[in-house]
This record gives sequence, C-alpha cells and structure tokens, in this order.
Amino acid sequence: MRTRRLSITVHGRVQGVGFRFFTLTCARKHALSGWVRNCSDGGVAMEVQGIDPELEAFTTAIREGPILARVHDMKVRELPPLDAERSFDVRY
Repeated sequence: MRTRRLSITVHGRVQGVGFRFFTLTCARKHALSGWVRNCSDGGVAMEVQGIDPELEAFTTAIREGPILARVHDMKVRELPPLDAERSFDVRY
C-alpha cells in the first residue's frame, strides 16, 4: 500500500471543544503522522499521512469530531508525502 498525505481544514464549532486533542488521539489510533493546529479564522488545519484504509477511517472520525464540536465544512487536498515524519503533534 502506498503512503498518502492529506491537508485537511475544518470549520464550524471546532475551537475550544477539544478538537485538536481528538484529532491527535485519532491519528495515533490509526498510526498516522502529521500535525494539527488552530487557525486564526476559527478553523482547524492539519496535515496527516498514512495508508488509505487508516486515512479513510481518520477522515470519517474528523468529519464527526468530538461530542461538543460541529463540523460545517471540511476541505481535503492531497500533498506529497514526507519521508522523515514519524509522529503526530499538536502545533501552537
């Protein structure tokens, strides 16, 4: 299976509801690498890398978000994979 990298941006009620920690937990559960951070426009941006079945499960979970979140818009685009990345982190 080939490794893919996605750039994902979500908007809605996604800040102040534990969305970044939820994303971190999901990424680690699915053995994905990358990062997540809050955006100044109220959204949350992330880059995530892994194999297709795990990326699909991750994006499905992110679309739902944690219990207090409400995702109204989710944009996904493909990026070239990064060879040296091994972990998933929250960026501030």
